[in-house]
Amino acid sequence: MLPLPAVFSPESLIARALNALLRREPWAAERLSRHAGKSLRFQLAGLQASFSIDAGGHLRACDPAVVPDVSLSLAAQHLGELPGILGSRDVAAITDRLHVQGDAALAT
Repeated sequence: MLPLPAVFSPESLIARALNALLRREPWAAERLSRHAGKSLRFQLAGLQASFSIDAGGHLRACDPAVVPDVSLSLAAQHLGELPGILGSRDVAAITDRLHVQGDAALAT
């Protein structure tokens, strides 16, 4: 069986979805572009995805061996709450449950 091309990796698919959101919110892409060349890692329970930021403020999947500039983690016990929190857009509720490690400016 042939391996799937990199374009179908979970990280690439997540990056495409996040970039679609960034295209709808140009202010967010502009803020991310200030951090071009940096990397970040999302960890949700046992799953993780690593990304780098390009000059246009968009995300690209990167090698998980890269040490991220910032790591954003959400523990397994909070996963069930995530849809409700995101739907309410309650930033405090998200930040209370999110563990941030690394570059605080990038995390913001």
